[in-house]
Amino acid sequence: MRQLTYVGGSTIEWWDVPEPKLLHEGDALVQPLAVTRCDIDLIIVSGKSGLPGPFALGHETAGRVVEVGSAVKNFAPGDLVIVPFQISCGDCERCRRGHTNACTSVPFRSSYGLKPVCGVEYGGALSDLLRVPFADHMLVRQRGLSRR
Repeated sequence: MRQLTYVGGSTIEWWDVPEPKLLHEGDALVQPLAVTRCDIDLIIVSGKSGLPGPFALGHETAGRVVEVGSAVKNFAPGDLVIVPFQISCGDCERCRRGHTNACTSVPFRSSYGLKPVCGVEYGGALSDLLRVPFADHMLVRQRGLSRR
């Protein structure tokens, strides 16, 4: 699959990378359909962030569910969803208090398109496919637009 990758400096390239797979029964695979950028994206691609490449780009997206794990109850292939950029489980104490940005089930600051800030490559929204862990918690249904 193709993925827009920040290489370093002010260089970005389309790379061919392996397709993500369902790793856990609560995962979903989502095909990004619309991606927006935020101010940090401009800082990264201009080479002013100081973040080391390479890493996948894109962390704000809406898309279509392609596949779900066996434990996913609230979503099915064809559903149109919004994918929050920060990764969170929805079950830890911090998530239950509404502090999903500080989820204790994943490394601190886990997010799509920002590997250097958390140390984990979750992929990026500027790709053909995105793995979403904790899908029942993470995904937000686009009301009135699901295609079941």
